[in-house]
Amino acid sequence: MDEQGYFRSSQLLSSLTASSPEQLKLGHRIQLRNWYRDIGSTLHKLFLDSQQLCDITAAISSWEKALDVTLTDDPLKPNLLANLASSLIARFCSTSDVCDISRAISLHHEVLSVTSGPDSARTAWLEGLGIASYLRFKRAGDQSDLDEAVLAHHKAVDLTCQDDPNLPARLTRLSKVLWARFQKANSSQDLDHAIDARLRGLSLTQEGDPRLYHWLSELGVLYRRRYACNDSDVDLAEAISAFKSAADHITSGTTLALCLSSLGDATRVRFGITRDLADINDAICAYNRAVETRPEANCFQNLGLSLQVRYNLTESLGDINAAIVAHERALILTSEDDASLPSRLDGLGLSLQTRFDSTGDVADIDAAISVHETAVQRTPRTSKTFPTRLDSLGVSLQMRFNKTRNTLDIDAAVSAHKEAVSLTSGNHLSLPSRLDGLGVALEARFACVGNLEDINEAISAQEKAVALTPASHPSLNARLDSLGAFLKSRFEHTGDISDLTKAISNQRKGLGNIRNPRTTIPPWLSILGDDALEPRFQAIYGIVDLIQAILPLKKAVKAASRSGVLAWLAYLGVTDCRDEFHDIALAVLTEEKILKHTSKDPDLFGAFFCEIAKKFTARFEQTGDLSDISEAFTASQMSVSLTPAGNPALPARLTKLGWCLETRFKRSGELSDISQAIASHRRAVELASQGRPDTHEALLQLGVSFRSRFRQSGNLSDISEAISAHKRIILQTPRRHPCLPRWLSELATSYKERFLRSGNMPDITEAIKAQQKAVRLTVGNYNMLPERLSSLGTLLQFQFNYSCDPPDLENAISAHQRALRFDQNGDAADLCEAISLQERAVGLVPTGHPKLSSLHQHLVKMLEVEEEILRPSPRSGWDLLNTHTLPSVHVSSRVAATIQRIRNGLVLLKEVAEWTSKGHPDLPDRLIDVSKSFKSLFLHSGDTLDIAEALSYQQKAVDLTPGGSVELPSRLGDLGALFHLRFQWHPLPSDLDAAIQLQQMAVNLTPCTDAALPARLNNLGDAFYTRTCYPDAFEDLDNSILCFERAATSTVGPPQPSQSGRILVAFEKALQLIWLKAGLDKTLEGRFSQLQRTAHIAREAAAIACRLRKPAKAVELLEQCRCIVWNQVNSLHTPLDHLPLPDDASTKTLADVLENLSTVTAFRIPSPSVSRVSSQDSNNTHSRHSTLTQRWKKLLTTIRYTPGLESFLLPLTSTALMKHASSLGTIIIVNVYEDRCDALTLIPGHDYPVHIPLPQFNSQKASEYGQILAVELYNQNLRLRRGEEASEDGLKFAPRAAGPYLSKRSQAAKGVHGVLGNLWTGIVKPIFTKLELLNIVDQRKQPLPRIWWCPTGPLTFLPLHAAGIYNAGMSESGMDYVIASYTPTVAVLASRSPLDPKVKNARAGIFLTSQPNALRGSPIRGTTTEVMSVYTSAQDNGVRVMKVEGDDLTVEKCLQYMEDFSSVHLACHASQNTQDPLRSQFRFHKGSLSLQEIIHKNLQNADLAFLSACETSAGDKKLSDEAVHLAAGMLAAGYRRVVATMWAISDLDAPDVADDFYQYLWTRREKGLSAAFDGSLSAHALHYAVQRLRDRLGDSNNSLLRWAPYVHFGD
Repeated sequence: MDEQGYFRSSQLLSSLTASSPEQLKLGHRIQLRNWYRDIGSTLHKLFLDSQQLCDITAAISSWEKALDVTLTDDPLKPNLLANLASSLIARFCSTSDVCDISRAISLHHEVLSVTSGPDSARTAWLEGLGIASYLRFKRAGDQSDLDEAVLAHHKAVDLTCQDDPNLPARLTRLSKVLWARFQKANSSQDLDHAIDARLRGLSLTQEGDPRLYHWLSELGVLYRRRYACNDSDVDLAEAISAFKSAADHITSGTTLALCLSSLGDATRVRFGITRDLADINDAICAYNRAVETRPEANCFQNLGLSLQVRYNLTESLGDINAAIVAHERALILTSEDDASLPSRLDGLGLSLQTRFDSTGDVADIDAAISVHETAVQRTPRTSKTFPTRLDSLGVSLQMRFNKTRNTLDIDAAVSAHKEAVSLTSGNHLSLPSRLDGLGVALEARFACVGNLEDINEAISAQEKAVALTPASHPSLNARLDSLGAFLKSRFEHTGDISDLTKAISNQRKGLGNIRNPRTTIPPWLSILGDDALEPRFQAIYGIVDLIQAILPLKKAVKAASRSGVLAWLAYLGVTDCRDEFHDIALAVLTEEKILKHTSKDPDLFGAFFCEIAKKFTARFEQTGDLSDISEAFTASQMSVSLTPAGNPALPARLTKLGWCLETRFKRSGELSDISQAIASHRRAVELASQGRPDTHEALLQLGVSFRSRFRQSGNLSDISEAISAHKRIILQTPRRHPCLPRWLSELATSYKERFLRSGNMPDITEAIKAQQKAVRLTVGNYNMLPERLSSLGTLLQFQFNYSCDPPDLENAISAHQRALRFDQNGDAADLCEAISLQERAVGLVPTGHPKLSSLHQHLVKMLEVEEEILRPSPRSGWDLLNTHTLPSVHVSSRVAATIQRIRNGLVLLKEVAEWTSKGHPDLPDRLIDVSKSFKSLFLHSGDTLDIAEALSYQQKAVDLTPGGSVELPSRLGDLGALFHLRFQWHPLPSDLDAAIQLQQMAVNLTPCTDAALPARLNNLGDAFYTRTCYPDAFEDLDNSILCFERAATSTVGPPQPSQSGRILVAFEKALQLIWLKAGLDKTLEGRFSQLQRTAHIAREAAAIACRLRKPAKAVELLEQCRCIVWNQVNSLHTPLDHLPLPDDASTKTLADVLENLSTVTAFRIPSPSVSRVSSQDSNNTHSRHSTLTQRWKKLLTTIRYTPGLESFLLPLTSTALMKHASSLGTIIIVNVYEDRCDALTLIPGHDYPVHIPLPQFNSQKASEYGQILAVELYNQNLRLRRGEEASEDGLKFAPRAAGPYLSKRSQAAKGVHGVLGNLWTGIVKPIFTKLELLNIVDQRKQPLPRIWWCPTGPLTFLPLHAAGIYNAGMSESGMDYVIASYTPTVAVLASRSPLDPKVKNARAGIFLTSQPNALRGSPIRGTTTEVMSVYTSAQDNGVRVMKVEGDDLTVEKCLQYMEDFSSVHLACHASQNTQDPLRSQFRFHKGSLSLQEIIHKNLQNADLAFLSACETSAGDKKLSDEAVHLAAGMLAAGYRRVVATMWAISDLDAPDVADDFYQYLWTRREKGLSAAFDGSLSAHALHYAVQRLRDRLGDSNNSLLRWAPYVHFGD
């Protein structure tokens, strides 16, 4: 009804209502009823819009009048009553008048009682009753209203059809009132029903319903609350899942912030249970999103607390810094009168304390104290939290005291703790901890001041704390420990023996309270010995304490090794205790007699036999007598058989039985023993409850047993099972668990074992991660720290040995001293410090300790590292072997000191070996340790007696090794290596024969799956090769080649590059392996890492092929393994139009795979941003990459079965290369490796490459000339990035890059002349002479011949095109005879045949840009002049041209222009990324254009790229054969020809060179090309432009450096 209708109705009503309702006729009644109904409805709607109380009051009045004129039996009366109730509810929501809501409830009751009505109507009325009852409950708090609401909503839901769209909302309302009743009455049934209703409602809600995810968030709240009631992990997981789903779909607003905050709370709770780092990471992520959505103090506080928790796990300073920032933000958002302010101040103070504890920065603890003081001031003294604030303040003050020793701080700390204790009631749960804090503070002040009253009060407070601590409390042991320490401190001050007696008593109580003696008894025993028993024994000279000290060892036989027990007893002053110890340990055997007189309780029998097994085990650990372990096994078997099935001790006893079997296997090598051990451990794991200590031990021993069997069988599945078992322990163990470091070390060992067998690098990476964490968590256990640090060093050395990465070696050294600062510069002082610390670690271990041997070996390794660093690097390869490079007999003082250290260590190692009984399983390893030390000694001293001793001990170890042991091949190989080493020093044929025989045995015994096989084959090949020095040794040479070939073709471990002169087949296989190792399934970083380690192999293989006069094979080998990454990029852009594939579907499939693989490969490049991507995204990308790679491999296999495509995308053969080269011109490959240099020329008309030896040149000269050139460039400021500076002649000289100018003049004016002259005489002139190119051509009549240089290795950094003699009187250079270009490989030219289609005329043209003021670069103003000149010239010559400069050009526009124009001229700064070449870029005013973006465009009409920038053809010395520079990248992007620079160019010269270059092209255009542009003569044009520049500048040292950098790539 509109407003006019409303007023007309009012007028009619006034006339009709003049009479009483009874006087009205029926028709009038109906008319009045309808009018009042319409008016009430209209006014109700008006109220909903306006929220004006008068509207809803008038609506209620209208409904009442409508009811007044409605007959009792009127069918519309129920609806009118319901409408009146609805309006009353609406007014109640505004006024909170209980009368309204009570009347509404009554009306709903009346409606429901007077009529049955249809189900749909009754459902609505019931729903209204439920809403009204719930609202009155919220106002009055009467639970009967809530019960009525629940009942009404239940009935409404029951009456609603399943397909009714209102059902989800009604279920939600039912859930809501059930949740309210649960909160009121705490009935778990209500909560369960609320969740069920919510789940049912969600299941019926359509996807896309805007309410869905809000309801999901509310469901998460319900699950979260039920978890709080029943601790069900399932409920917590469901809550997290609901919150996550809701958070992912709610876009913004308060609801999203609340949902994210709830998600953070839930995941933080789960982290407290699982200790899984992923949970706390998720919590932090959720809180971060919450504060971004809606910054609230509470969220910031929770974020800070979560970051603090993660810091406690990771110890990452970034986390604690972020936590502090979050707490500060929380405080900014908290008002001064907010009750939460003190708690947020406390949170900030705690984070500042933590950072201070990590960094020691006093400013942090000062700030923490200030914050805590403010929190104390803002907290009312009557508040329950006031003592907590005081306690926190006291802790901070004590921390600052510990740093500054300012007694004012400790006084204030004591005062704060005392006040906190005084305000805490006697039954308060926090009182024991506050008393503990007070005691610690008082003891600290006593230690500083010496006031006896303080220590008395400290003891009193600690005694109260202990008395109030429940027996099951986890802190009880620590408090007993502290009390014992306080008593000992007072004893030392007063000499009162009763204090010491009490100390012993309290620490024994702590020992008795230990629930897991296997993991915690040894530290307690150490405390008893160090803190109490020794002084008391000295004080009263009694033997009783000694016996009381020994007896607890019965509880710790598993935990304390024999040597540890004896060392501890010796520390107590008891040296002749072995007999007494045996008597006590074996006395338990007499308990067997007791069995006859005890009850027949099976468990009692099991327990007794378990104790017997423990004692025999203890004696075996001391003596190594196999009979003892057999007795222990028998007793363990009895113990297991007599233990009832449900007994909780059964898993531990099964584990003990398995341990006995495994130990016996190690001695006997009997496989049945280890198989039974594994079965026993498996059963223990199945029976043990998750999280119990016996589960951990069972899993540990299961993994160890699998590892032992793996060592015997070599079956990789066994070591994988071991890793799985050890990982399960780690996942089940909280971070603070005392045994976690030990278990991490075991996991690291298992990973290491698998790595040594498979050569899989991720295994050694995981091993290092686990061992690093073990070291980090080894706190206070100084007995184990040296061993774990040394193990970490060993793992890092393994990684270095396989990766040859100096940082790995650096890390390996640093592991031996925790934070060693030694770096690649070789800081000897730091290394010496590391060695000193390692010597101290060795000194900490008691003589005879079984770990002493391995620790000393690590020290010896460090000494060898020191020698390696401080002495000159020897030559590598066969030169080193053939010259028999051995230790010098000249001994410097430094070497003499090293020798003495090794000799001192040998004394210890020999004592360990001699102390070890015959037949002890560790004896061979200890003998090997002695042998290794003697070998190290020989390598330093050259004394043949030392190598003889090394051989003797190694031979003994071999003799003690069982025939089937997996250790035998390694030990035989090491023995053979020692014989080989002695032969090199003193050539006795018998030694070499023995070396070959032993190495052959080692190879024969090594499984084909063992990663050590290639190394052993190479060692055998070395030995055979050494014996070729004797006459008639042809068979040995063949055997050597065979060994190297097998090593190179082995499928396990990394490629083993052989160095023999007759193994081209092996090299070819090795190069194929390199292709596989650097395949498309790897990231770019992974591919370049692999290629860096094997960069020399192709050049070495080609050098050997040349030596064998096989130039065609040399060319093939070089082409096979150079520029691999660019070849892969090109392969992904292979044209498919002319491929004779079976059908169009095959072509489309291949095209799709190529396109997707190109995208995912290009973008899987590790960078700093990648670390911020979620692990889920990273996993998805990796998975997609792997899938595409597999599809690509399958497609390649299929395609190569197609006739005519057998060699599709395979490296070209020399025949194919020659065929392609015949259409181009002369290609000259110059290969340099070690002492050899060869030119391999591909000449049109020739069937085979022409081999030109270059004996006057070698790798050393190439590197030397490269260094000279680098110095010259540096002195001329051409290797640095800078802006304009004045040159010698006063002109401005501006290299196109950025950086400081170093005003240095060349100290060798002839340096550049010398380099270019030597290149001419050593390389270029001999080649030109052989090829008959030394003819002066009249360029006016005919052009100079074209050649392409294809250098390798260090030659790629030298300007072969500019080689020549530049004297004042006479000059001769390559530029006089040829027009030279470069190509990364022959295949690059072969892929760009002159027969390829021409550029489309529509695209032919040139795009120009200058970027004089690019980001992070100095101004290069000459670029503007350069581009304007070219642009004007192009227009004058009718060439299609486009110019966009400076800020007008964006990266996107540039890419579009590169598609629209066939050629591009970029005058700008360039940035080369040698690690990830696809990230090399051209820098613009607005962003940077990367090669990755250019290549991704797949430019079809690309012709010429003129890169007028710096160092666009400079590569990376580590990857010289991969052409990791911008010029090669532009070729890979599709450009046929590229003009680039080898180093920085002058901003003055560049415009002239560009102008001359293009003028040459304009004047030689073909007629009829109209506006088209063709770069086919670009090489001639550059030659002409550079010659013009040379004519202007001359041939001075500086001038050569200015015109020589310009180079041409491509055809």
